[in-house]
Amino acid sequence: MSKAFTDQSEAVRRNSGVVPWWWDAWWWQPRVSRWGEAKNAFPLPCRRSFQRARGSRRLLVLGLALAVPARVVPAPSAAGFRAGAASPRHRRRARGAEARLRAAHTRGCARSRPALGRERRGAAARAPPRSPRRRQRRAHPSGGMVVVPRAAGWAPRCPALLLLLLVFGAAARDPGAAGGLSLHPPYFNLAAAARIWATATCGEREPGGGRPELYCKLVGGPTAERHGHTIQGQFCDYCNSKEPRRAHPVTNAIDGTERWWQSPPLSSGAQYNQVNVTLDLGQLFHVAYVLIKFANSPRPDLWVLERSVDFGSTYLPWQYFAHSKLDCWEQFGQKANMAITRDDDVLCVTEYSRIVPLENGEVVVSLINGRPGAKNFTFSHTLREFTRATNIRLRFLRTNTLLGHLISKAQRDPTVTRRYYYSIKDISIGGRCVCNGHAEVCQASNPEKLFRCDCQHHTCGETCDRCCKGYNQKRWWPATSEQTNECEACNCHGHAVDCYYDADVEKQRASLNMQGIYAGGGVCVNCQHNTAGVNCEMCAKGYYRPHGVPVDAPQGCIREFHFSLVI
Repeated sequence: MSKAFTDQSEAVRRNSGVVPWWWDAWWWQPRVSRWGEAKNAFPLPCRRSFQRARGSRRLLVLGLALAVPARVVPAPSAAGFRAGAASPRHRRRARGAEARLRAAHTRGCARSRPALGRERRGAAARAPPRSPRRRQRRAHPSGGMVVVPRAAGWAPRCPALLLLLLVFGAAARDPGAAGGLSLHPPYFNLAAAARIWATATCGEREPGGGRPELYCKLVGGPTAERHGHTIQGQFCDYCNSKEPRRAHPVTNAIDGTERWWQSPPLSSGAQYNQVNVTLDLGQLFHVAYVLIKFANSPRPDLWVLERSVDFGSTYLPWQYFAHSKLDCWEQFGQKANMAITRDDDVLCVTEYSRIVPLENGEVVVSLINGRPGAKNFTFSHTLREFTRATNIRLRFLRTNTLLGHLISKAQRDPTVTRRYYYSIKDISIGGRCVCNGHAEVCQASNPEKLFRCDCQHHTCGETCDRCCKGYNQKRWWPATSEQTNECEACNCHGHAVDCYYDADVEKQRASLNMQGIYAGGGVCVNCQHNTAGVNCEMCAKGYYRPHGVPVDAPQGCIREFHFSLVI
């Protein structure tokens, strides 16, 4: 529709009757510039009209026209205007459509379709012709874009359709948002606030540090003037933790700058083939992806991405990386490049262990996408457990080489082994707080600077993993896209402030909820006011409640008096 009246052939085609009349809906779409101006002007009795026209293509076009805030159409050229863009037939059609919509709006969308058709034809016959001056103002022979503003005093016909289209549009943009009742905080870079350390760093081998270590690059010359020098055709430089320009601490990997961390070269010892880089996230998070950008060395040849859920006591593999299929099988006992079939499959991939690029390579690990439970994360307990982590470790096992090490390593030729090391420029970890679907905000506004979920649904705890005090009528469950699983208050009749959940009580239907129904397993704790029972509904031993006194009366239970007759 945006190409209407751009040339003569289009104008002729429209006036020849090839295009149905409702296709020119842009002629009579409402001139609504802002949603706020129209939402208070909606007529109420639109249900019958909507039901009558449901499924009609005309209604769909009408709704799309309603959903457009303002129409931006290409202005017709002079040739197109003279060829029939403003022909009497088209003018009558446009005036009739506008008159029909205005009449329907006035009557609250309650007229039938045949009546509206007759009204449209009558309005077209009664409408006066437009003046040439107004016609020329609409023509704009220059061919530029024309923005038609909202007509004063006009409002959309049927708000039900507009709201329906808006909801469907939002659902199409975010499939998980439509009907979703679980809450989730946004993702952010967990590495920015993590603690990081490495088992070895270039220039820091001795306790005091500061010992220079020579290394050379596999490619190219100096990246900047006055940095490094050339030895036997190799560009080389020194690592030294006492010189800021030559220091490469592991904190460079998460500070967001172009500086990098670097391990000692293999010329300093073959043990530096195995180096670990560990990030302590400080608490439990859901991790969605890990992005690693390497610096002046190739990506590792053999390594493992690992996670811990017990703050570093034990580690589990997340993904294996190997140079070949044979390495996957011999080193990790895994088949290479297999398809994902389960939410907790641990893959062994070979695409990120190639020797090229020789520097500035990247590794992207997605822990959710492509897995069976990715579209229903809240339903997949396995995927939720698989993505949890308190610590992340990069366990490097073998550097990537140009195969010259097969001879030179045995001879310990430093001119070759000084070119082999690990270097990382940036580590990004996309994750979010574990809130079990009961919080949409997670912030570190506390003295410990730990991220805490702003729990909703009457849940409490660092991860909203339990019901709050006095809200244990039902068992705690994580929220899903279909159920909030909100914790329910116990009915203690005002005689207790705390309770606990008992599955046996729920099975026996012995607990009364706040709606007066025996559902749930809440058991009140420390009943006050001389009361007792599951719901503090009875008087304690030695007390009774007089007839007519309500159960929730603060002083409803009074002590029994026993008189003895002494003769």
